[in-house]
Amino acid sequence: MKLIVYLIAVLGLSVALPSPQSPWNKVKGKNIYIEPKFNHTTDKYGNARIIGSYEVDPHSRPYQAALIINGESFCSGSLISPNYILTAAHCTFSASYVEIILGAHRVTIQEPSQLRVTSTSIVTHEDYMKPDKHDNDISLIKTPNYIVTNNYIQIVRLTGTASGEYAGYLANLSGWGTTSDSNSTLSPVLRDADLVILKKHVVFGFL
Repeated sequence: MKLIVYLIAVLGLSVALPSPQSPWNKVKGKNIYIEPKFNHTTDKYGNARIIGSYEVDPHSRPYQAALIINGESFCSGSLISPNYILTAAHCTFSASYVEIILGAHRVTIQEPSQLRVTSTSIVTHEDYMKPDKHDNDISLIKTPNYIVTNNYIQIVRLTGTASGEYAGYLANLSGWGTTSDSNSTLSPVLRDADLVILKKHVVFGFL
């Protein structure tokens, strides 16, 4: 049986203060680009890419969160508990606030299924960038209240603590990133890409 590992990388009855709407023409993918060792194609938007992807069925990834950092940078994350979003530390490093959009498919418009809230706190891994900028790249974003789940917003299933690194397994990456090296515009709809998980030393061999 093939194991699909969902990478953590998303209007219910929840009561929440309305979050400010950032102008989408000013929101850009969070840049973590570094010059590669070898001559292979990449782009300046780093993680904000989902090349080789396809549009998912609307609301088939109900754990997916769209994140607008300081009103200008875009990342994705996953709802891992009733009041926490898991994302990458490079997304929230030095962030003062994050706009969180749950229940979205077309993220640039306000769909009836969406819940939009603003973070109350951000916890970035204390050893992020120690000793390397790619180490401990993980952070948590707290929502202002408990999120009530529904058909459009759900908590992602996580693997166990002793589950290993999954190198060689098929993974599913989802988000609203750019869809080609020549395109710097974020995708308006949620997309998926199928990937194979590599060992850390293999990935670092390209950096």
